[in-house]
Amino acid sequence: VYLNYRHEADFTVYSYAEYIDFWCDLILEERRKGEVVIGATTQGDASIAKKIAQLTNSLFMECETHREFQSEVRKCTRVIAGRMHALIMAHIEGVQAVPINLSRKLISFSNEYLIEGEALVIRNRLKSQLESTFEKNLFSND
Repeated sequence: VYLNYRHEADFTVYSYAEYIDFWCDLILEERRKGEVVIGATTQGDASIAKKIAQLTNSLFMECETHREFQSEVRKCTRVIAGRMHALIMAHIEGVQAVPINLSRKLISFSNEYLIEGEALVIRNRLKSQLESTFEKNLFSND
């Protein structure tokens, strides 16, 4: 995915190996602070996420549906993601969403929805509007 958007943001990773290294470094840094669980919202991302989990000796959460993923997100104190669905899911559940700005849409989401003063109103609106979208699109082959 990052290859599609890497020229849109200030993300200086240019190869697959650098992308994997970036996430491994980030996860190892986060593990110093506490437990890390790795997940994915698409089947395509799951194979990469499993590889990163293995390389960092981290737990990978297997979720077959968006409801399972949502249930796991509720257990988190924060979600760090480079994918929109994971960030939206965290945000609507009231979990701190930390974007890795891989694209303009993630930068826009961060600027628009992660502003603390409006977070609760926007989170409630998003929660009601996006449930059907997740039903249709999450965990697809994208």
